[in-house]
Amino acid sequence: MLKAYTSPSTTTVNQHKYESGYQAAQLLVDLLEGRNVSHHIVLNTELVKRESVKRLPL
Repeated sequence: MLKAYTSPSTTTVNQHKYESGYQAAQLLVDLLEGRNVSHHIVLNTELVKRESVKRLPL
């Protein structure tokens, strides 16, 4: 992981690789079987805040 080599540790976005791969495979199967498919798929993401995020004083 990259976070082990950066200081401060950087904030990242978790993209849920399993769900992304599952949706891609499902889309491929649907295409191969001749089904109409949606080209707009929305996957959940998660912001992982680490040391690079700092609250600024007002």
